[in-house]
Amino acid sequence: MTETNKAHSDQLDDVKRWTAKRKSAVVLDLIKGKTTATDVARKHDLTVAEVEGWLERFLASGEAPEDPADLPRSRY
Repeated sequence: MTETNKAHSDQLDDVKRWTAKRKSAVVLDLIKGKTTATDVARKHDLTVAEVEGWLERFLASGEAPEDPADLPRSRY
């Protein structure tokens, strides 16, 4: 484990409140394959469903709308 990863891991060890920034950091680690939802849940006394929900919401926020009418119109 690199020093940067260890520092990041140490920060998450002391989490008392799950801010959007902290959840995003966990989700990025999930996406990169650095950890699993089960490991995160076990380590932080969460449910796997909670962690997977963060991942699902993160991924959904990056999806394009299915209907082109839902896309923002250009101002130019």
